[in-house]
Amino acid sequence: MITAILGRTGLNEENARQLEEFDRMLSLSREWLSFAVVECNSLAVRDQFLEELNHRHPDLFVRSVPLDTTDVLDYMIAEADAAGVSTSPSAVVLLGLEESVSMSQVDSPSLKRLNYSRDHWGERFRCPVIFWLPEYAVIALSRTAHDLWRMVSHRFTLVYDPRFDTAALPRALSSLELESLDSFKRPTERRVRELESQADVDFDFGAADVDSGWLKWSLDLTDAYLENSDLEAAKARVDGAIAEVSKRIASGELSATSLERVVCLQKQGELRQRLRDSEGALRAFEIATRTVDQLLADHPENVKAMPVSVKLRRQLGDLYLTLGRIRDAEPRYREALAIAERLAAGEPERADYQRDLSVSYNRMGDLYSALGDDAGAREAYGKSLLIRERLAAGEPERADYQRDLSVSYDKMGDMYSASGDGAGAREAYGKSLLIMERLAAGEPERADYERDLSVSYNKMGD
Repeated sequence: MITAILGRTGLNEENARQLEEFDRMLSLSREWLSFAVVECNSLAVRDQFLEELNHRHPDLFVRSVPLDTTDVLDYMIAEADAAGVSTSPSAVVLLGLEESVSMSQVDSPSLKRLNYSRDHWGERFRCPVIFWLPEYAVIALSRTAHDLWRMVSHRFTLVYDPRFDTAALPRALSSLELESLDSFKRPTERRVRELESQADVDFDFGAADVDSGWLKWSLDLTDAYLENSDLEAAKARVDGAIAEVSKRIASGELSATSLERVVCLQKQGELRQRLRDSEGALRAFEIATRTVDQLLADHPENVKAMPVSVKLRRQLGDLYLTLGRIRDAEPRYREALAIAERLAAGEPERADYQRDLSVSYNRMGDLYSALGDDAGAREAYGKSLLIRERLAAGEPERADYQRDLSVSYDKMGDMYSASGDGAGAREAYGKSLLIMERLAAGEPERADYERDLSVSYNKMGD
């Protein structure tokens, strides 16, 4: 089936799978109201996807929401009535909602109204209602229409395809609004240009090194591209870094087990994850892990390599857990924890080692939770919480420590909630909420803080 879709539509393999999942959702939800979100940053991929859906479901009701629309439901009802659409088409698909989301005023009136009207869609439509949005607008929807967001039963993510034009930003945005995209997509374009310039200048002179020179700038730039969802540019930068490191290995300037090769492979794995290529990501992370292990076997005094080894093992564990391969995730998480504990015990004054240890305890909590071991999960989350409380108290101005602490309170709240301890859950969620309110108020342009704040509000509402 997938092969047939690839040949007919030109969709890549991952998007073809998403299409099959989408089609299955339509079949199961027919004549029942439900909400779904499709996250897609490419107009061309959207058109290819919808073309195939229309081929399968000719009664699909698709409309693009005009820029000045305040009440989306009223608009869709009027459009459906005018077109003689039944109450149960295969689905109602809303395009262009991002056009009515003001990027300079994230609390969009249209999204607020959409949230208020969430219970009234069933009065006109008995079918799935699909919101088709680029990534930044999905963030805005989850934050502003948070009650509606909780009713979303399915979420699909269509991945970048280099064969297609990936432009997806609203065409009607003003220059002021475009600048405010930084609240959803960081770092800013100016910062990206600075990194590009630095990477290109340092390439001409300066050895490859993970802490300085062109490789550091290239990896920082790759992170910037990934944050901005510019996956094509990120891939070009990673491929270029790997090619250059390979050339320097061939010339004898670098070793085949150099840390420079390790971090390039690690970045390649992160990129493959963003491209939804799980097997490619696993290969890259596994090769990087074997390489760093050999590096540490040859040079056990290489302190720079140890934290990289910890992170690689966690990344492998995360990926295995996401794929449902819990038994494969377990040894990686345990290895990461053992190394992190050794580093933290050897230099207890190193705050970065302590933070790394707290992350490893959290991952063990996630693992125990997936295995159904609630007692083990609570113990691991509790150990992480103790470290984070100490770090946050020692440096209260560190926003990253405060955010870590908020996450730990949420984890503990989830455990209390699952065990039926409503009072304990509310107390933990309340502590998390207070931290996120303070962080969001201090940096209102931070979309990630706003997103976390919306999650905290939802948990308090549960």
